[in-house]
Amino acid sequence: TPTMLLRRRMQFKWLQLSGVAAYALGYLGVGLPLALAGWEVGALVVAYLVHAAAVLALAVWKAPHSLAPLFWHPHATGSMRFGVTALATNLVNWAMTGVDRLIVGKLFSVTAAGLYAQMHAFASSPALTLLGTVQQVLYSAGAAVQDDHARLRSALATMLGAAVLFAAPAFLSIALVADTVVLALYGPRWEGAAALLAPLALAMPAIVVTGLVTPLLWNSGQIGRELLVQLPVSLAWAMLCLLLALMAPLPAIGWGLASVLLLRAVLMSQAAMRALQLPLADAVRALRGGAVVAVATALLVFVADLVARRMFGAPAAWLAVDIAIGAIAMPVGVLLASRLFAPGLRFLLAQLAGRLPGRLGTSLAARFTSRPHGGTVQ
Repeated sequence: TPTMLLRRRMQFKWLQLSGVAAYALGYLGVGLPLALAGWEVGALVVAYLVHAAAVLALAVWKAPHSLAPLFWHPHATGSMRFGVTALATNLVNWAMTGVDRLIVGKLFSVTAAGLYAQMHAFASSPALTLLGTVQQVLYSAGAAVQDDHARLRSALATMLGAAVLFAAPAFLSIALVADTVVLALYGPRWEGAAALLAPLALAMPAIVVTGLVTPLLWNSGQIGRELLVQLPVSLAWAMLCLLLALMAPLPAIGWGLASVLLLRAVLMSQAAMRALQLPLADAVRALRGGAVVAVATALLVFVADLVARRMFGAPAAWLAVDIAIGAIAMPVGVLLASRLFAPGLRFLLAQLAGRLPGRLGTSLAARFTSRPHGGTVQ
């Protein structure tokens, strides 16, 4: 409860700092000495308990609340309805994220199941880490303006553009040079995993889009719409995954997952657009800049990978060249395509650029806040 109160108050900096302090106390201050003293697995147990207790104590100290049990309140019926719908939606979503690995583990060899699980984790971890942080802010910020659909509508357009701009360039690049990524990081014994990594990487921008529009859909008061999308998509994916596992090679499941996640992202975006009355033309304008940057960055990385393969013999060198080209191409593309971004996304980029030191941050922020035909973004 105190942690939720802090999130509602948008005190995320305190949550992060208290989490780090509690982790240091539990694992470094208590767990490590106990491990050195021979407590073995007991050291981890005690460290976890100390960490959890410290997080709770710091949260209660920062956000104290009554400890008296509350069995009913005037809005209890609405809260219960919201909670039941949210629980059902999360259970369906959880089932969808795990059914493919369950079927692969049941119908394929141990080696194939391991390849699929590892590539799935490799592709999804960055996306889920990003969402785990951003979603908390979106839920809390959206709740504060849940009755202002104009601001939520603007936020939806911005999140659509941001999802494509920040996620698509990296994951599309990984998909195009999946062979290099696998050879450089895992070695030649894992070479067959590249056929899995490519479709799984392509699926990740769709996961990011879904994850960013969901809080806005919930805050619009249309939480039930997500369940109406997630349930049939999840059932369809379970049947399709089973069919592919019985009739097609393992990479087909990866392509099936990418297709289903893209469909889910489109349906979720459509539901949010309807709930907040965002026109399709505005959504397309929000997406176009990020799409241009993503395609250009990925193509440059792909060409660089072909050149690197001719110049160097080590996969690690190929990957280093790809990373360097991508790290240069994406920010340059953002600057060149800035006129294509929607106003909300340009404002977000200006806020991020303003955190850079000196004249660089000032000049970049000014570039993003200027309108395509003069003026500034408000």
